[in-house]
Amino acid sequence: MCSIVGFYVFSDARSDRGELRARLSDAVAVLKTRGPDDEHAIDVGSHCAMGANRLAIRGQLPDHGLVAREGPITVTYNGEIYNYGEWAPEDHWDGACIAPAYLEQGASVFAQFDGEFAIAIHDARTDTLLLARDPFGCRPLYFMLSNGVLFWASHEDALSCFDDLVPAGATSDPSTCPYTLTVQEPYTSWQGVWTVPPGHYLEASRSRARLCPYVHIGDAAAPTTDFEVLATRLERSLVSRLTASEPVAICLSGGVDSGIIAFTADRLQIPYRVFSVTSMFGHPTTEAEWILRRCERLQNALSITLIDCDDAAADQAIRAVYRRGYYASERYDTSVVPTHALYSQMSASGIRVAIDGAGGDELFHGYPFRQIFGPVSGWPRIWSNPYFYSLHTTLLAFTAKTERAGGAFSIEARFPFQSVSVLRAAVGLRPTNTLKWPLRRYLLKRCGYGAALPPDLSGKSGFGVQNFQKATMIKMLKYQWQKDRFPTPAQSRPVAFPFKIGSPLVLSPA
Repeated sequence: MCSIVGFYVFSDARSDRGELRARLSDAVAVLKTRGPDDEHAIDVGSHCAMGANRLAIRGQLPDHGLVAREGPITVTYNGEIYNYGEWAPEDHWDGACIAPAYLEQGASVFAQFDGEFAIAIHDARTDTLLLARDPFGCRPLYFMLSNGVLFWASHEDALSCFDDLVPAGATSDPSTCPYTLTVQEPYTSWQGVWTVPPGHYLEASRSRARLCPYVHIGDAAAPTTDFEVLATRLERSLVSRLTASEPVAICLSGGVDSGIIAFTADRLQIPYRVFSVTSMFGHPTTEAEWILRRCERLQNALSITLIDCDDAAADQAIRAVYRRGYYASERYDTSVVPTHALYSQMSASGIRVAIDGAGGDELFHGYPFRQIFGPVSGWPRIWSNPYFYSLHTTLLAFTAKTERAGGAFSIEARFPFQSVSVLRAAVGLRPTNTLKWPLRRYLLKRCGYGAALPPDLSGKSGFGVQNFQKATMIKMLKYQWQKDRFPTPAQSRPVAFPFKIGSPLVLSPA
């Protein structure tokens, strides 16, 4: 968990470079909670500057600090690249692989990185800037074009240091889920502020900008019922993300995905601590009994922390999530409340890395009610089969909830299911065999849970808060959002996204 921020001035811009550079320092400060251990800002030529914050997780920084340089290449990045040893085998800092890998293969190397990242690269050979986001969008990457300048940041509040942000009317929600209301990416709650879509990079030169996809995943030509390939790849992804210099936290629910993570770590004896929300508003959640049974079966957990998100904790969470630098855009998802309580407790326990099961439902198709989540116009469709909902809609919202909570508490959230290698194996399975239970019985057995689906998991239907409590939280979230962020609700429609998602499109910055 780190952050990046910067600006790139196009050739015909009339801007005060000195003023922009001074504001960069303010933007770096806004992002401090995402990387409290170090900060850095550097000029790159006469028209570009880059800044970063770091949360120390892996290895020692090179002598030049957070901004990596190799020959003509200057890099800042946020996240983790787990296969960095393929390019920098002697280095202990994963960010060291980006410059040599890019020098060797150019922008095509982004597709070969196994990780969760937002990367900014300046290439002095062509005087170009590239902003790349991982294939699942685990790490946020915001940008805006203003007065001939491209600005980017890991959180949209940092962009307000460069220009006043004007509220935009909410975009339509892709789902009909009654307890969620979000601004759908690539839009945000601010006029002219967007996100770089997952699996894309934004390239800027002195006279133009273009958005390019670098990952293409579609239906497999020869569907299979062999779960072994997927199971092997998933375990490899789990191991890479569970490994850290300190014990990681596993956010354990009553669901299958977090259970696979916990029991894999348990079987492999990787140091971990368990954190679970078992009570909301003074009442046990509907998952509490399953969580307790599951905890009894774990053999190697260093500690187990059970959290009661009572009325006071819920009120504190709702007031906190809309403070500056925490949430990005509107995220009226009731699960932000227990997630805040979870990460608050992890922070108090000294946790720096947390493992989350987001993505398992999207890859293996989880709860039946999610058939209502269909593909959104303008976004690439991963599967032609309509039974799968889009990885680029609901998953972005669910992942953002956890990632932003981690950013607020200086905790790096990692997502083992959100791996391209795992995704390609999931795409290759027959849709009828990815309906949650058959596949997950196999995975649970493999990770040591048992030979058959245990009774404590049957009937699982999502986070265990009653609907009337969800409705109450939604009202509270909306009220707090308008009170803290938008005292006067915006009425104007958002400025159209300037690129076409999924295919290259050149745009003049003018």
